[in-house]
Amino acid sequence: MLTYLRFFSFAIIGVFLVACNKDKIAFQDEELEVITPHYELLSFHYFLEGDDGVDTTTIKLPGAELTNPGSSLSQQDVKVNYDELVKKSNFLLDSITPLPAGLMLDTFRVKVPSIWYADNRYSFYANSFRLTADQEEPYKQSIEDVLHLRIPPRSRLVVSAEIDAYNLTCSFRAVFRDRNSGIQDTVNGKWKGTLRYDNSSIKLKEYPLAEKDT
Repeated sequence: MLTYLRFFSFAIIGVFLVACNKDKIAFQDEELEVITPHYELLSFHYFLEGDDGVDTTTIKLPGAELTNPGSSLSQQDVKVNYDELVKKSNFLLDSITPLPAGLMLDTFRVKVPSIWYADNRYSFYANSFRLTADQEEPYKQSIEDVLHLRIPPRSRLVVSAEIDAYNLTCSFRAVFRDRNSGIQDTVNGKWKGTLRYDNSSIKLKEYPLAEKDT
């Protein structure tokens, strides 16, 4: 009987120790729990400062060449090709202020400027871009030029075209909030990209055909 009671007591003590160990493990796990930040974008603003501003470059467009080896006037249509134009977007972060832990900028998309006015207002491009560097996509545009050309007999007509690209360097300020803690963080940097394309120019040059081409 005494042996049985000792065994029973040891069993109770063992169960109690296991329970305590489980509680201790659960308590340790709870202490090690890490809450992952979950950020949302509160505001995003573009502005000019320092050397920011707009500059232009001239882009050559694909040309065309038309020939009329006949003895009468020829009429042909040529559509200027703007398909190679791209909208570029490049977000560069301020290296002075480090990003807060857990903030992944490439998961956010924002609108970028398409026109910058003299009073520092701006309008947005139709599509949005990720908050990363070196992005581009085909430029959405409503430009369409169709030339109705008359080519003299035994002549060659060379069509060349170009257009101005308006490029912008500006500053930006983004404010993010961690939904778990409520803490707000500000991210500063530069945006460099294409505003728009405008002022297309089309030139025509006429050359006589060589006798072997007629």
